Amino acid sequence: MRPRHILISLLILLLVGLQASTFVTGTKVWPFMAYCMYSHCYGAQDIQAGKSTLYAVSAFGEAFEVNEKTVGLAFHAWKERFYQPLKRREPRAAQRLAERLAAGGRAPIVSFRLETRLYTITDRGIVEETRIQTIPVGD
Repeated sequence: MRPRHILISLLILLLVGLQASTFVTGTKVWPFMAYCMYSHCYGAQDIQAGKSTLYAVSAFGEAFEVNEKTVGLAFHAWKERFYQPLKRREPRAAQRLAERLAAGGRAPIVSFRLETRLYTITDRGIVEETRIQTIPVGD
């Protein structure tokens, strides 16, 4: 073998040995060993994801979906100005959104309904749960 190959082989053996030493000793020898391999690591717990849909309820009892296209805003502007504040149940955001929808020719809005579907992945399979939150339009 050439000296270069021997040096590379020894370097690889050293790296593998140092890596294995962390499992034997239980200590972190490498500065980057404290970091997770993935951006979000989860232990042995259930994983949850959700999808929320916002509906406006008119004075006539009609409900229709409200999103960035309905309001005529870019997604991030919609999210910051209306969606996130409504999730926090801020009455001023509900009033502003109702006024914006009324200006677009819609019937008067009396409340908003936020439906959130939660999907939980467990050992037993996928569990689906629906949560409904009503946000009144204040006077």
